Amino acid sequence: MMKRGMLMTVGVGGHDPESLISCLEKSVRNARPDVLSLVYSSASKLNADRLREKLGSECECTGCEVSDEDNVDKCFMEIASEIQRMTGQEGCNRGSFQVDFTSGTKAMSAAAVLAAVACSVQELRYIAGERKQGTVQRGLEEFRTIFPTRYLAHYQLKAAMDNLRALRFDAAREALDNAAEGAMTPENQILKSELAFLIRGYQAWDLFQHQDALASFRECNWKVAVLSEFYFPKEILSRLNDIHVALNPSKGKEGCAGRPKYSESTLVDLFNNARRRMREGKYDDACARLYRVTEMIAQYVLQRKYQIDAGHVRWGQVPEESRGKYRFSEQNGKERIAKLSLQEDYELLRDLGDTCGGFVKRTDVADVLRKRNQSILAHGVIPVEPETCKEFHGHVEGFLQEIVPDFPQQCRDLQFPWLVSGAPNGND
Repeated sequence: MMKRGMLMTVGVGGHDPESLISCLEKSVRNARPDVLSLVYSSASKLNADRLREKLGSECECTGCEVSDEDNVDKCFMEIASEIQRMTGQEGCNRGSFQVDFTSGTKAMSAAAVLAAVACSVQELRYIAGERKQGTVQRGLEEFRTIFPTRYLAHYQLKAAMDNLRALRFDAAREALDNAAEGAMTPENQILKSELAFLIRGYQAWDLFQHQDALASFRECNWKVAVLSEFYFPKEILSRLNDIHVALNPSKGKEGCAGRPKYSESTLVDLFNNARRRMREGKYDDACARLYRVTEMIAQYVLQRKYQIDAGHVRWGQVPEESRGKYRFSEQNGKERIAKLSLQEDYELLRDLGDTCGGFVKRTDVADVLRKRNQSILAHGVIPVEPETCKEFHGHVEGFLQEIVPDFPQQCRDLQFPWLVSGAPNGND
């Protein structure tokens, strides 16, 4: 069975040390610990010894002397170490552990509070009442309790928001889970609930799980003022739905799902995802996404302008003089079909006389594509250099501005709001 533990700081007691000892004795008896540790200075050691005598065998009594009673840092380290020893070696239950910081120097009391919070102690207590020359008088004591979990919950909520800003979704959820809801104010309980939906929503969005993102965002009430930086206009929800529908077409009459229908929003969303990976310093991941954007642009143009599905190109859709370039194969003994690579997508655009077809043939673009192909997430073993990624990003961004009307505004609309240029912490 876990023991009830208590740590108590002991001071000199001014002109009436016996009154102090009496107050501390009552605090111990009120708390009823199994194990008590008295923390004292060289000047207050006699008071600690006297208190230990008065308690007798009521509890197991240990103690430690601080090396410098006026140094908060040293006191903190020594008191934190004592709490850890008691909740470890002594077998005291951290959930019922108490720290009494009634007496001692200001440094000792401050250190005891800080150590209690750092060690996740559940209860802080002190003695109040009528004082004479700085000491609470016997018979007039009042025991007052503070629950650090309330302050820890506030800290965890802040940590959750900080981690969300930094795109550390798992860390944000962990901080939120560690925020004890029972210790919160009603306002912070609402904040926790709202923040949970936002974290789940943005993580799903970042993983291209647009339908799951929509489900989470629709649970939000969008009215918690402290979360305003994480809110976006509700019409963006319809665009997330459009992306999901475009990339996940429903089954037709024959029971087979249709082919994805790329749109301006799908291009912008994937490009923004690449920018978030760059922001995190994940340049290989960013280049993988920029490569897919490059491929998707060609697929989008083929689809939109020529009604050609690059993953299902029919023999008759290719100019006759160019058909020998592509690997056509019969399907079900009927139609000859080709599935194109990125380079072939752009080759077909050139064959169709489309100006977009020349993008990957540009010397600067071909150079970054070659470097990307040598990277460890493509076909090689070389990590992508930041400058290569930034160069690739610049080329794709410029190309998208030619393809997507009002591209900068569309990027702002479909980016996480706090990352948008001009927003707090934003730099996109």
